[in-house]
Amino acid sequence: MQKIAFCAKLVRKPLIPHEGPRLQCPHGHRFEGWFASAEGFESQQSRKLVECPICGANEVSRLPSAPRLNLSGATQTKAPAKAEQMQAKAMRAMREVLEKTENVGDRFAEEARRIHYNEAAGTQ
Repeated sequence: MQKIAFCAKLVRKPLIPHEGPRLQCPHGHRFEGWFASAEGFESQQSRKLVECPICGANEVSRLPSAPRLNLSGATQTKAPAKAEQMQAKAMRAMREVLEKTENVGDRFAEEARRIHYNEAAGTQ
């Protein structure tokens, strides 16, 4: 088995997509932006602080987004079975990767060099 070094921090997050405020530049590039309020966006936009991460254009407009509804007494809906199956499959794949790797932490650069130069145990 080939030795693989990695240094990562795993954070478990749901795999359910979340749509935030959508922005678009005049060239059609769409991206997300997060602001404290609509006024915050307008203030930053008027000072040319909001720009497209792809082309750098400062002429950015907001696209319509779905409203957030706060319903009292609403029950949380369960994710569709397909989403749960996809999440379970992703977790199995992640566990398989973790079983075949070694977390070298702060020694990552040193271990990567050893693997590159075939000096690590298990490399050819």
